[in-house]
Amino acid sequence: MSQAAQPTNAEETFQLRPDIAWIAQANQGKWVARDPITSSFYYFSEIEYAAAYLLNGKNSQAHILKQLRRRFPESPFPVAWFDSFIARLSAARLLSPVSPRVSHMLCRAKKTSAAKNWLKIALSPLAIRLPLLDPSPWLQRMTVPAAWLFHPISVVVVSLCAVTLGLSVAGRMLDSNYAISEALRNMQGDRWLLLLICYLVVKSLHELGHALASIRFGVACKEIGFLFLFFTPCLYCD
Repeated sequence: MSQAAQPTNAEETFQLRPDIAWIAQANQGKWVARDPITSSFYYFSEIEYAAAYLLNGKNSQAHILKQLRRRFPESPFPVAWFDSFIARLSAARLLSPVSPRVSHMLCRAKKTSAAKNWLKIALSPLAIRLPLLDPSPWLQRMTVPAAWLFHPISVVVVSLCAVTLGLSVAGRMLDSNYAISEALRNMQGDRWLLLLICYLVVKSLHELGHALASIRFGVACKEIGFLFLFFTPCLYCD
């Protein structure tokens, strides 16, 4: 997000787009802003978040700087800082169309985002997504399991189990003279169906892990749906 800062009028007002989603970064004093139009993420410090919060279309530049200096007395907050901050928000298209400077940029961003989505689908015939739902309300009730699953002790236990299982399977394959290709040739009927079901279950649990990780580390999970990966149906988590 780089753009030459243009001097702003002391009485000029700016408004942050109301559709921007904010995600607090626990114990870091930082915030993440997600743009639902472009699905882009932007990091804000505590000071930048406080300044963005004051951009309500009513507060002037002078009023915002006065409030920031009162809340953060250790920082001088010169006008040049505010000009640079507004320029970066404008370049990222995070300001409301109420600001004439960015109205045409926001319209262009919507058209570009829609075109990119269609282009992505056209260029990915072997990975077709069918969105189902926004899992946010359901995932909010999974905070406790997510915290338990990503606890350091749980991570160590799961890692040890994975290594043990991997070594066991590798040992059996090395000790056996039975080729995998021959085993696949001998698979019939219900065994192929069982293999497909196992794949769907494992892939679904894998995507559930992504969703739980998003809760644990404060990242937005915007949709869950079906993914036809090489014409094989499975779940996906964005």
